Amino acid sequence: MEKMRGKNVLLISSRGRYSDTNWCTICNYQYADYADIELKEKIRKKYNIEIVFLMPYDKETLIQWEKDFPEQMVKVEKWKNPGVLDSLTDKQKTWMDFARANYPKTFDFTGKKVPLPFPVLIDDKQEVSKGLDLFRTEWGKSITAQNIPAIYLIDKDGIIRFKYISQNTTDRPTSAYIIEMIEKLL
Repeated sequence: MEKMRGKNVLLISSRGRYSDTNWCTICNYQYADYADIELKEKIRKKYNIEIVFLMPYDKETLIQWEKDFPEQMVKVEKWKNPGVLDSLTDKQKTWMDFARANYPKTFDFTGKKVPLPFPVLIDDKQEVSKGLDLFRTEWGKSITAQNIPAIYLIDKDGIIRFKYISQNTTDRPTSAYIIEMIEKLL
């Protein structure tokens, strides 16, 4: 963390898992979205900002997260394109419309290494997560070790300039909105 002194920091708390065996696909989409923006626009250099993802797990669990990541992006695409529309229930159509509106980008990591341009803060003792009051063992109708999704924009002097705590797993500001906040506040 000493390397971040004098830099702006975008700290993104990822939920991680929503059960002991299932990753939060929306969190993985969020990571892929920011990774895509960084790879195309070099926002870290542009805004003198470090982007850090906070995960409340140990290193071995995060190695598994990286292995499972491509499959998570396939799930998002299946939400957006579930197949024969006539056979979908109203609930499935509503979710499809929601996914198309909120997760418009397509990421294909099949057979490729997941781009990991940002540090993932391994918070295996949940010290940071608990310090920010984000760690939960029950949240959003799931019971497992997880964080509440949140975003903190911290300026180079260590002052929190923006904070957003999600009310549910789908409640997250878009990356475009966060870029606007970075431009306005830093």
